[in-house]
Amino acid sequence: MTPKQSERLEKIQKDHPSLANNEEGEEPIDASKTSKYLNTIADVSTRWNSSYLAWNRLIKLKGYIKGLLNHLELESDPDSQKDAKRLRNIMITEDEWLLILDLTKVLSHFADATEYLGGSKYCTYSSMNPTIIEIMKWIRPSSSNNNLTNINLDRTVDAFGEVSELEKNRDINTPINTHNILDQVKKNLYDAMIHYFNPASSEALLAALLDPRFKKLQSFTPDQKQVAENELQNKYNEIKSNQPSTASSSPPASSQRKKRSIFDAFTKPLITENEIGDYLALEEIPFEKDPYAWWNEKKEKFPVLSQLSRKILGIRAASTPSERLFSDAGNLLTVKRTRIKPELFSRVMFLKRNSHHFASIHPPAQQVTILDV
Repeated sequence: MTPKQSERLEKIQKDHPSLANNEEGEEPIDASKTSKYLNTIADVSTRWNSSYLAWNRLIKLKGYIKGLLNHLELESDPDSQKDAKRLRNIMITEDEWLLILDLTKVLSHFADATEYLGGSKYCTYSSMNPTIIEIMKWIRPSSSNNNLTNINLDRTVDAFGEVSELEKNRDINTPINTHNILDQVKKNLYDAMIHYFNPASSEALLAALLDPRFKKLQSFTPDQKQVAENELQNKYNEIKSNQPSTASSSPPASSQRKKRSIFDAFTKPLITENEIGDYLALEEIPFEKDPYAWWNEKKEKFPVLSQLSRKILGIRAASTPSERLFSDAGNLLTVKRTRIKPELFSRVMFLKRNSHHFASIHPPAQQVTILDV
């Protein structure tokens, strides 16, 4: 977008805030009372959810773009008339607007999953495959549509299909035929997920089974559930066999001299004899609950399973947290700050990554004063 186009888009938002195309429940931005205004977002192939963000912003700007066209057509100067003609030639048709809206609904699931699985302050690995399976259910193509084509995923890097040079150079003044495009995109995305992901891997199944939010494995088949339970039993036996036996060890002298009480008969051991069976019999917890906190509360009842869950659930679903860490490290260790000692560097990075756990050294009143200044 050129500076002139950006200026006109800003002006139409300030002059006509009622043209905003806000979603239900979204707080509207009154551009006439603030310096904020919406601009287009470039679709960059190397950025996550770039197409979704670009098209979603375009939907928000729909009213402003149409209003800008009407405004330019009413102007009498040659530049405005020329720009009005150019804008009308490339104006998106109603069928194309509907297609973009449908595509954003499909891609919104990928955007939500990408944002959630890229987190670092909660459990993500166990929810990765259930999320993938639910997305695949949502975009599964209809078997009744036989007019869809297959793409070669070994040669293409874009799930939207193999685009020829002719299609790349298509005249944007010519409207496209939107028939079957949505179904074709959904099929391409579905085939790509089948090609790149294996939701039935034993590691992913075990992670979902150890998460009390997904332990019933409702998104998986009965065979996959059995594989997960067998894997859990094998891991359990492996940890159990490596633990030292305490059956033959004599109790300490202090416990032998401890006075017995009549109430000892009412004291029941916390450790269950059948950890796996008792754990699987429990109900799932809500998705909003913290599985780490749940296992911390149950570690005495399920000592072996809690140990296994710490190893499995601590794995990250994506490399995004590591990328954030590298970014923070690059901001700290700069060209002008190359003589920082490794010990100090590690401590500053620790504080940077864990500052949200500490209370501020400034009282709330001081914080407000500083912001006002």
